[in-house]
Amino acid sequence: MLDFFNAEHLALIPPFWAYAGLFIVCVLEGMPVVGSLIAGGTITFVIGTVAVTGVVDPIWAIAIAGVGSFVGDLTGFFLLRFYGERIKILRKLIRGVRDNEGWLSDAFDRKYFAITIVARLIPFIRSAPSLIAAVRSTSIPGYVIASFLASALWSATGVGAGFGLAKIVDPKYVIFGTIVLSIGSCCFGIYKHYKNKK
Repeated sequence: MLDFFNAEHLALIPPFWAYAGLFIVCVLEGMPVVGSLIAGGTITFVIGTVAVTGVVDPIWAIAIAGVGSFVGDLTGFFLLRFYGERIKILRKLIRGVRDNEGWLSDAFDRKYFAITIVARLIPFIRSAPSLIAAVRSTSIPGYVIASFLASALWSATGVGAGFGLAKIVDPKYVIFGTIVLSIGSCCFGIYKHYKNKK
């Protein structure tokens, strides 16, 4: 089975499809709520690994992943900012975030720029800042800049880590292990979501 991930098989993947898939997954990963269920960081890692085989260019992969994450993040931010209250299933969540006056909310209001950048690197909470920023009326220009920097750092870290590890370990082992981790991560995210709803 691992031979399926060797360089000869990977070379058969059309680069356009690899880039298109990367972009779509990163857009979904950047969106609030949805992003917690999508293993976008894992996908950037896999693409970085695949880049070692020459199927995709790592610089293009970083750029496409960053743009995808940025587009997803801002799409969620603006939808929630202007239409969030109209989405019935999100009303309770939005009101809870907006009306919360605890120390965490206060810290976000004062340090949203740094929190947005750092949170993007942490699984399961990476898409939370756009939800909080949209609901708590954070400055739009400031958030757009923070989101851009966070997306660029996130994509460079994921692709770079995959590329670097594949230089040390055979890419087929890295890809297989990452896929298993990705599936496990998605399953855990879905389980956690449904458990919280009960």
